Amino acid sequence: MARPLPGDGAPPREIRQSAVRQDVELDGLEEELKMDLIRMNTRVVEKLNEKVRKQIAEVEQRWPGQTIEDVRPAEEKVQEPQAQPVPVEPEMSGKTRSDAALNWLQQSNERFVRDGRAARRDGDLLRALAAHGQRPVAAVIACSDSRCCPEIVFDASLGDLFVVRCYGALVNDDAIGSVEYAVCHLGVSLVVVMSHTLSGAMAVAVQGEVAVPLPQGEEKLAGLLSNFAPAAIRARKLGLAPELELEVASEEAVKDGITRLYGSPSIREACEMGEAKLVGAIQDVVSGAVRWI
Repeated sequence: MARPLPGDGAPPREIRQSAVRQDVELDGLEEELKMDLIRMNTRVVEKLNEKVRKQIAEVEQRWPGQTIEDVRPAEEKVQEPQAQPVPVEPEMSGKTRSDAALNWLQQSNERFVRDGRAARRDGDLLRALAAHGQRPVAAVIACSDSRCCPEIVFDASLGDLFVVRCYGALVNDDAIGSVEYAVCHLGVSLVVVMSHTLSGAMAVAVQGEVAVPLPQGEEKLAGLLSNFAPAAIRARKLGLAPELELEVASEEAVKDGITRLYGSPSIREACEMGEAKLVGAIQDVVSGAVRWI
């Protein structure tokens, strides 16, 4: 015999009323759960916002080069190598700021060669810095070569360097425009044009292969490489050994890049007023050491 279903024997009207009451109760429970989740989410967001506000306040009182270790209680600090704070303050004169930035880069690279990477930043502080705006210490024009990475060889972190990269560290109009933005709008006082040893672009230029047509479809690459021909020609005229010839050609290409930067009226004016400095450098891809020109 079939078992009676719930509600069997009850009048249809009472069954409908019972179902309605259950639906109302479920709707009320669902709404209550939603409100609980909203309240919990609101509390979490408020706590996160408060944390970010405190970190932004810290950023306003110190240069962004400080690490999170500087604001942690002593008992919470991690005993590990730390990058030195960036000794560049907005109130410094242009020459003092550029000299301090250059000194920081030199010391940072020496530390990288000696100890490896030391710079550490807390993710929350980095996000606070991002929200507060960037104030890079220096601008670096470097090669796209995967062995040449300014942020690593200068043991830097987010917010420290304004980096422009192109094959061969070419200083073209796009690179110049990027540096104009860094100098004129971000207050960068030091601009570094950095090539590197064992440069493929300079090797092609020194060997005179720029004049040899590249395969069809690589016309843009041929045009890029042709920019290094003057530096290569000056190096070849010295009659040096091949490895020295390549090194000198890279140095000459860096000097050409600095000349092009100085051709920008705004960059030249900043340099003449002592608000900016242009320097050249060569990174050794084997040791990571940077030699200043």
